[in-house]
Amino acid sequence: MLPKFIIYGAIVSLFSVNVAIASTITFNDDDAVIIVDSHDDIGEPPTAKTWQPKPGLTWWWQLENANKISTDIAAEVVDLDLFDGAEGGNNSKIKQLKAKGKKVICYFSGGTYEKWRPDAKRFKKITLIPNGDMDDWPDETWLNIGNAKALDIIKPIMKDRMAFASKAGCDAVEVDNVDAFENTEETHGYVTYKDQLNYNKWLANTAHQFNLAIGLKNDIQQLKELVDYFDFAVNEQCFAYDNECVQYESTFLKAGKAVFNQEYGGTEGGLSKNKYKKVACPYFKSQKISSLWKQGTNLDGKQVVECK
Repeated sequence: MLPKFIIYGAIVSLFSVNVAIASTITFNDDDAVIIVDSHDDIGEPPTAKTWQPKPGLTWWWQLENANKISTDIAAEVVDLDLFDGAEGGNNSKIKQLKAKGKKVICYFSGGTYEKWRPDAKRFKKITLIPNGDMDDWPDETWLNIGNAKALDIIKPIMKDRMAFASKAGCDAVEVDNVDAFENTEETHGYVTYKDQLNYNKWLANTAHQFNLAIGLKNDIQQLKELVDYFDFAVNEQCFAYDNECVQYESTFLKAGKAVFNQEYGGTEGGLSKNKYKKVACPYFKSQKISSLWKQGTNLDGKQVVECK
């Protein structure tokens, strides 16, 4: 989940990029972006141009204050917010990091409506799960990906975000909130296991159409069925949750695909810094899982411990 902050100026950046690729994108009267090619086949493999991250890479995850991320950061991989990171056009933080040889993963939510996003007006009432607000993130509402008519609206939005990510220079995308079927207290049964599986496969296929690698965010229950579709995994708190990390050993790690992990301290069920260093980190290093620990859940780049 992404901590809440208002992004100014992103609309200009978003639509300036889309104008640059107008051969494949058109605009309607509401300034909504529409992809002409609606090819939705499930299971399209990554192209030769798609980045394939291997286990053991160092990474940095910061979804707030993208402008404060140092381009001299030691991490090989930087994961930041798509809209924030793309601001500034050719002088964006994404472009700055790329110029320093970093691989850049760009974050956006593919499973929730966030009312502060520059394309928020494209979501309609039918796309939202009734009473589907997130308990921990009151400004976010789950998307009803189990509804075919809702998907007719949701999919073009997500496809356009991937087009934007590709044009902005991202090597990969981290698509958040792709486990709605598990969060039944908030999604109320509107999204089934199969609905989620099909949607996640579609996301992976769509990312590959734009030569983007894509990471599977959490969604532990579907690792075995999705490992062949996704290029890497991003996980929160698998060690704290009875070491669910072991489920990556026989899936993504076995397939030679990177697993990027974040553990938290100071939260319910979290890990203390001491336990992270003495118990969790040795495990992560033994499995070549790229891991970070942070005090609190605000992904602002502060109070972070790197497992190395």
